Amino acid sequence: SHRRTYPTHDGMLRKHRLLRPCLWFPVWAVHLRAFMGTTLGGASKPHSPRGEGVTRRAGLVLVPQLVESCYQALAESNCIPRKWHPEGRYGIPIERIDCGDFAGKRFIPLLPGAADRLPQEIQELLKAQKALVVSLNSTKMARNGIEWQPGRDKPVAPPIDARTASIPRLDEEIKVPRFGFAELFAGLGGFRVALEALGGECRFASEIERFTRQMYELNFGATSPPVAGDIREVPDADLPEVDLLVAGFPCQPFSALGSQPAFEDDKGLLFREIVRVLNASKAKSFLLENVPGLLDCDGGRALQQIQHELQTVGLHDGQPGYAVHVRTANARNLTAQSRKRVFFFGFRKDLEAAQKPFTLPFIPELQLRAGDIFEPESKELDIYELSEEHFEGLKESQKWARRGGMTDTLAWEEKVCNTLVAHYGTSLSKGNSQLVPRPAPSRPRRFTPRECARLMGFPNSFRLTERTEPPTMWFRALYKMFGNSVSPPLVALLASAILEHLTSSPQKVTWNQLGESVALRLALEAVAPERQAKVKQMLHSSWTSESGVVSSESESV
Repeated sequence: SHRRTYPTHDGMLRKHRLLRPCLWFPVWAVHLRAFMGTTLGGASKPHSPRGEGVTRRAGLVLVPQLVESCYQALAESNCIPRKWHPEGRYGIPIERIDCGDFAGKRFIPLLPGAADRLPQEIQELLKAQKALVVSLNSTKMARNGIEWQPGRDKPVAPPIDARTASIPRLDEEIKVPRFGFAELFAGLGGFRVALEALGGECRFASEIERFTRQMYELNFGATSPPVAGDIREVPDADLPEVDLLVAGFPCQPFSALGSQPAFEDDKGLLFREIVRVLNASKAKSFLLENVPGLLDCDGGRALQQIQHELQTVGLHDGQPGYAVHVRTANARNLTAQSRKRVFFFGFRKDLEAAQKPFTLPFIPELQLRAGDIFEPESKELDIYELSEEHFEGLKESQKWARRGGMTDTLAWEEKVCNTLVAHYGTSLSKGNSQLVPRPAPSRPRRFTPRECARLMGFPNSFRLTERTEPPTMWFRALYKMFGNSVSPPLVALLASAILEHLTSSPQKVTWNQLGESVALRLALEAVAPERQAKVKQMLHSSWTSESGVVSSESESV
C-alpha cells in the first residue's frame, strides 16, 4: 500500500491508506455486502491489523467530491472526532475503496450513535442515494472498540534512569520522633506530609485561611498540635523550640504574574514573622519556599533583603544568625508537572553545619506524565467540562489559535503538565488554564481536585473536603489551595538533605538515602492507582515486594 495526504476541515493534513485492489479485503466490505446485498468483488483475504482497526466503526460511504463538505458538516454535528479529542488529535482515517462496486469512493468512520444525529445535509445525500451509511454496531468487533489511528504508536515516556531505578524501598518503624518542626503559612500541610514521612513531629502550625485550615485539620487533626490562625497574634512565649522551621511564605508580592510590590505589600511583610519565629524558637535550621520571580523582584533587592534579615536573625538578642543558601529546584522529576521554585536553606551559625558547603541532593526522576494522574473517564467528570460558551471563547482565543497553542492548552496523556497555579480554572476562555481532553464528542474539562492533588504529589490517601453546591465554588477553592501548596515528594528530599547536613556521626542509613526512598514513596502514592504498578515495575524490585529491603536507622537530629 501507499499513502496520500488529504486536507480536512480542522486544517490538518490527514493521511489516507490506498488499498491494492483485491489483495486486501476491508472488514467493513464484508458487512456492507451482507447489509446491502451488494457484491464488492474480489475474494476475501486475511486483513492487516491496521485495516482491521479502521473498519470496525460505522461509517459513511460517498464520492471523493463530497468528502470536504460532508467532513465539515459531520464535524460541526459532533459525528466525528475533532482535533481536541484523543481520537481526533492526529486526524481520522478516511479510506479509499479500491475494489468492488464502490471502487474509488471514500469511507469516513463515525462516532458511536452518530448515525442517529446526522446533519440535514448528510440526510439529504442519503435520500438521494449519493451516500450510504454502513452500520457495524451490531458486530462483536464494534462492541470491542478500536483505535482511531491504527498503526500509530502512542507516545511513551522515556525510561527511568539507572540511579533512580536502583533506589530501594526502606521499610521502617519510627518509634520516637527524630526531629521536631514548626510549619508557618501551612496551607494544606504539604511540608507536614513530607516531614512526618521522614519521622518528624509537628510541634507548631499556623494557617490563617479558614477553609484551608479545615482541610489541614481534616488530614492532621485539630489538636496535635492545635492549628493557630494569624501568626501575628501568636506571642513568642507560645512558640516551641524546634530543629527545623518550614514555611512557604506568601508569594504574591514576588510573583512575576503580578506587579511584584515585594515589601511594600502587607503580605510581603509577613516574611518578617518568619524572622520573629526563628528567633523565638531557636530553630537549628529552616527550609523556606517561594516563586522564582523572587530572584528578580525589585531588581534583586528583595532577595538581598531577605537574605540579610535571615543571616542576622536575633543578633541584637545575642543569637548567632543563620548561614543561608539559596537554590532552585523543580518538582518535575517527582510529579507530572513542571514546578520550579526557589528554596532558602538555613543553618544556625553556632552549629558545625553552618561551616560546611551545602549542595542539593540527587532528585530521582520517575518520568511521570499527565496520564499518570488522570481519573478514569466517567459521567462524574461532566461537572468539570467547559460550557459551550467557554469553549467557543477558548477556540477564538489567541493561545488556542497560534501555532502549537492547543498543544499547550491541552494536557495530552504523554505530556508534562504546566505549573498548577492558585487561579487555575479562571479565564478559561483566554486559554490560561490547561485542560484535559475527553473522548469525542465531549468538550475538554478542568482537572479534578484529586488530579490537582496528584499533580502536586499529595498521596491518594490525602482527604478532600466533601463537595458542596454549586460544585464550581467547591473545586475552585481547592484549586487555589493546591496551587498555593508545596510538593511533598520534593520537600522530603530537600528536608532530608538539611537533616543530613546537621548530622555528624556515621549512620547505617543516611538521611539522604531515607529521603530518596520517602520521596519515591510519596510520588508513587500520588499516581493514579491503576498506573502505580506500571511505574513500580521500572524501579528497584523492593517496590513490588511485600516489604522493603532494609530497616532505616537514621539517627535523631
